[in-house]
Amino acid sequence: MEIMTICIDRIIGVEEHKRTVTVTMDTQTYAGRVKGEAHTFVKDDWPKIRQRMCFEETQSLDRRSAERFEAMSDDEWYRRKYEKKITDFTDEEIAAEFNRRLEDGVFHRLGVKVMAVVTERR
Repeated sequence: MEIMTICIDRIIGVEEHKRTVTVTMDTQTYAGRVKGEAHTFVKDDWPKIRQRMCFEETQSLDRRSAERFEAMSDDEWYRRKYEKKITDFTDEEIAAEFNRRLEDGVFHRLGVKVMAVVTERR
């Protein structure tokens, strides 16, 4: 067991919310066993956690974070959930995606006269 890993001994109760799940459970960590502890997770993470019967400490949300997620508008939630930083992609990937979207007509109101290409770096 790693220091940051919490193992689930027994699931006592599961309370589902719109975007999160609060689970009451008996757990075991490097510090010992804890009975009846409540942890809140993002709903999408819960099936994997339940299957593995363990989770990283960072996956458990504090009360304030859980309340913030539940209060988010759908637009904010989906943006947070699916948005990626542009710096996570290479220039080649950005150019390929831009060109693919131009060809697919996703930007139906946007007119572009040139295509993006990757040039040699200076």
